[in-house]
Amino acid sequence: VSAEWLIPRLYARATFIAISESSRDDMVKRGIPAAAIRVVLCGVDHARYRPDPAARDPRALVVFVGG
Repeated sequence: VSAEWLIPRLYARATFIAISESSRDDMVKRGIPAAAIRVVLCGVDHARYRPDPAARDPRALVVFVGG
């Protein structure tokens, strides 16, 4: 038995973050108000972030941030 039905009631004043429009739509179907959900897309905005190629480290780097 899932307790997901409690989420909209327990977190009525919370702001939720979804990683895609489809995730947001799913949250709305589960009872979370659309106005309480912000969509934050994964990745890097390459138009805003342009590192200096001369500063590149030749070693490979993999980063994960999550919880």
